[in-house]
Amino acid sequence: MKVLIPALLTLLLIAPVSAQQLRTVTFEGSVEQNNELPPEQIGGLATISNLESVDRFIAVVTYDETNMLAANYGSNDEYFDTFSSVEFYFLDSQGNEIPQTFPTQLMDSANGTLTGSWHAFGGPLTGQDTSSAATSSDTYFTNDNQESFTFWLDFFNNGNPLFEESVDGYIRYVEYAGTANHTGLFRVIDINGGDDLNFVVDTVSYVPIDSDEDGIVDAADSCPFSIMDETVSFGGWYETGVTNYVDESGCSIMDLYAACEAEAEAQPAIPAGPVFSAYAGPSYCETQVVYGLQSDGVIDYTEGRMLRNALNNYYRSGGNGPS
Repeated sequence: MKVLIPALLTLLLIAPVSAQQLRTVTFEGSVEQNNELPPEQIGGLATISNLESVDRFIAVVTYDETNMLAANYGSNDEYFDTFSSVEFYFLDSQGNEIPQTFPTQLMDSANGTLTGSWHAFGGPLTGQDTSSAATSSDTYFTNDNQESFTFWLDFFNNGNPLFEESVDGYIRYVEYAGTANHTGLFRVIDINGGDDLNFVVDTVSYVPIDSDEDGIVDAADSCPFSIMDETVSFGGWYETGVTNYVDESGCSIMDLYAACEAEAEAQPAIPAGPVFSAYAGPSYCETQVVYGLQSDGVIDYTEGRMLRNALNNYYRSGGNGPS
């Protein structure tokens, strides 16, 4: 007997929230059966184009997992306002995308509005390797023409666990590289009717997190929360005109200077007086940043000279903003 374990996601108008922790998961599989709804229900923009030619189906879901703590999980939980975006791709046997008349990229944007989505899990969090599971999502979308669509995305496992508790305490989908074997259902409906796709999910994968969006995933990023200003500046106001490049370790140029500043602040202050005079210039650490960047090929000689001159001029100004 199948024990259905659903997972549902709900999103109202999405706006950036600093507390969000977005994760992107991709589901990919081969189409088993194309189920066109009964003739009296077919029509409008919700008909899947070239339905008989669809060979592969991909769904990419970005959601906020901050309220999906495994510690709070019961046996049948629903989580609301979690979707950030949903994308659907329909491919033929050659891997070419088949264009559709209905929206395939759902998000809060000028082209339309996600007005509802939900993410619910039902059934035990453990022991799924011996039971069946399902996830479902229902998303409403309105485009510029005020056409409304409902999308269903369901997954049922065939013995393999569908979701689990992550090491950091959240409920997450189990990743599979071609071995998932989940049964899937996609359905799109508008006021005139709609179409279905039945497919077998073989691949489930998360996009690695890149918190500062510098192109280096957090797992390999020495500076996961980089200062990503477009150009390098000192003191927040003295512009250098040099692009704030990111090196192979994931650190921006401004990250490197900020590290020097933190190092200097950690050192005991040099007393000023008749014997000692307070030093007001670049630290040794700051002077070495340029040489390291040039050696690594991050900047050229001209950019290095611009950084050195700007740094010296910044200190000559006393580090104060323009009067």
